[in-house]
Amino acid sequence: MNSRSILRYLGVLFALVLAVGCGGKLPQRGSAEFDKRLREGEILVGTEDVEGTGLKVVRAMGWTDVPPDAVWEVFKDLNNLHTFLYRVEESKELPMHGDKRVFRIVVNAPAVALAAGYDRMVMVAEIEESVSSDGTVRRAEFTSIQGNIKRAYGSWSVENFGPDGKETLVTFSMFIDFGKTYIPDSTANYFVTDFLERWGDDLRNYAQDPNNRVKLEKAAALRKGADPSEVGPKLDNIGDFLQ
Repeated sequence: MNSRSILRYLGVLFALVLAVGCGGKLPQRGSAEFDKRLREGEILVGTEDVEGTGLKVVRAMGWTDVPPDAVWEVFKDLNNLHTFLYRVEESKELPMHGDKRVFRIVVNAPAVALAAGYDRMVMVAEIEESVSSDGTVRRAEFTSIQGNIKRAYGSWSVENFGPDGKETLVTFSMFIDFGKTYIPDSTANYFVTDFLERWGDDLRNYAQDPNNRVKLEKAAALRKGADPSEVGPKLDNIGDFLQ
């Protein structure tokens, strides 16, 4: 690294000292604290150790009142992720490998990437999707197969939430090993945590935008074979409303 890169890298490490630690356990599922913090808009973050390394699997959970079927539609259009996710420059679905979906993502992470000797994180990954037996949890697990990082894996899931099951709990998890780079494990863990927290907020804001919400709910209705015209505001009595 040149002197400028070293200074920027040291700046990243200094920021880590000031940042809130990324380790810890999530509140117990179903507890009053768990529900309260989610509904207040917090992205709950927990980590799990990976044996033999200082790296961690980071898990971030967030809540939205958008129905689960509609939120799942966000992940059915991977070509659109770059339009609203933090620092994602490119997101593209590629031809399938057998029954597995494949996507390519390019993330602009200059402070971390400069320290590793490159200016973008590039990953091509295979996706395996599953649905729980009762249909309340949809899950997609991904594993990197190409790119400029040593390995990465993780998942996203959409789960029915709330007393009537019409709200949504979204969970992102990710593990990244940059390989033989200048990036310490603690920095890599912070990098993943920061991104998942921001992506949780970005996803919620995107899905709750009124225009996006209607589009997502219509797409979900079509996928189920329902009438999409039943989705969205009803304007039958618009004349009375305007009087």
